[in-house]
Amino acid sequence: MTGTLEDLVNRIKDLPVSEVMSRYIHTVRKGTQTLAVCPFHDDHSPSLNINDTRGMWYCFVDRMGGDAIRFVMLYKNLEFKNALEDICDKLGWDYSSYVASKKSSPKFEMGKRVLQGSSRLYRKVVEDNKCTPFNEFLKNRGLSEELATTYQLGYAPEQSALV
Repeated sequence: MTGTLEDLVNRIKDLPVSEVMSRYIHTVRKGTQTLAVCPFHDDHSPSLNINDTRGMWYCFVDRMGGDAIRFVMLYKNLEFKNALEDICDKLGWDYSSYVASKKSSPKFEMGKRVLQGSSRLYRKVVEDNKCTPFNEFLKNRGLSEELATTYQLGYAPEQSALV
């Protein structure tokens, strides 16, 4: 299956929370409830309640809860995207199919080319001429020529060819 990260989040939320959490901790089904020993505090009897109907878990001792993604984020100390990747790994899903690079719009690509071209043009103005205003700018800001080259700083004169 392929899609976006939003599709992946929805796919995970469509699963019973207990199915995801049971991949990380031992869960026990008791009637309509699913219980677990909470991994977030020193627990000896189940205080973590998993409610598949509501799509959430809650620990009555820690007074915290959330969905399956939040559980994995807290349990494994992961950022959101890393938690999604870990869940995919546990479920045998292909995470990369949800984060495939998107094709940029033609307008975006054209804008990018214009900006890159203008950057090269204004850098060339500095390199070809002894550009006094630019050199004064670097001096006043305490910037080196090496830094200006690294970050492609340039100068746009009043009579710019770009305009």
